[in-house]
Amino acid sequence: MTAIRPTRVEVDLGALAHNARMLQQHAGVPLLAVVKADGYGHGAVAVATSLERSGTVTGFAVSLVEEGVQLRDAGIAAPVLVMGPSQRGGEAEVVARDLTPVIADPGEFDAFAAIGRAQGSAVEVHLKVDTGMGRLGVTPAQAAVLAARRDGIAVVGLMTHFACADSDDPADPAAMTYRQLAVFTEVERVVRAASARPPAPAPQPDQADRDQQHRIAATRRLAAAARRLDQLGRIAVVVARAGRRVARSRRPGRDHR
Repeated sequence: MTAIRPTRVEVDLGALAHNARMLQQHAGVPLLAVVKADGYGHGAVAVATSLERSGTVTGFAVSLVEEGVQLRDAGIAAPVLVMGPSQRGGEAEVVARDLTPVIADPGEFDAFAAIGRAQGSAVEVHLKVDTGMGRLGVTPAQAAVLAARRDGIAVVGLMTHFACADSDDPADPAAMTYRQLAVFTEVERVVRAASARPPAPAPQPDQADRDQQHRIAATRRLAAAARRLDQLGRIAVVVARAGRRVARSRRPGRDHR
């Protein structure tokens, strides 16, 4: 078939690394670059390789097990988070390739725990908690129970999905995002206390409040950085730990898809 409308796409990897560095400086927290769906069409391997070499991100996140395997096959050594929503059927590959699974269902937790028991060492996982979006994730009560288990698995991270982070008014104290943050902060406190390998001592109430304020401030800084990137006309597909995809803009006179 003759190509009627051939398209040329140019991805400036230098601009991408610059964006990641700018976001990290604004947020003040480590960044994970989400390169699912072939890096949102930018080329997962090329983007991940460039960002890893630049030292601007801590690791990467993908949706599918095979996407994580692709990065490992390409020589990416940084941590890779497999967000799912489901790893079923690929648990052994996740562990063999040193990928970190995000678990949103107690059944998946059991499957990884079985692998950990069989190999004699705990499989490290992240838990996705449903704090109000109502789509994916274990409940706050389930998170506490799962984190307390010590049978071949260790919870080393938590995550949630903010339903309205891109539309809530930061000045509205009753915004959905703030309500979700409050739930997440309490879940974090309980999970840290219950976990066999808590990442840090359980925070006191005043520390928990400061942690939440830090997350809010980091999210606002990321939003400001995204607006600045949009003004510059640079491409960005970097996702920060605190939020969402921050910018994907076009340079004047070029068609980026």
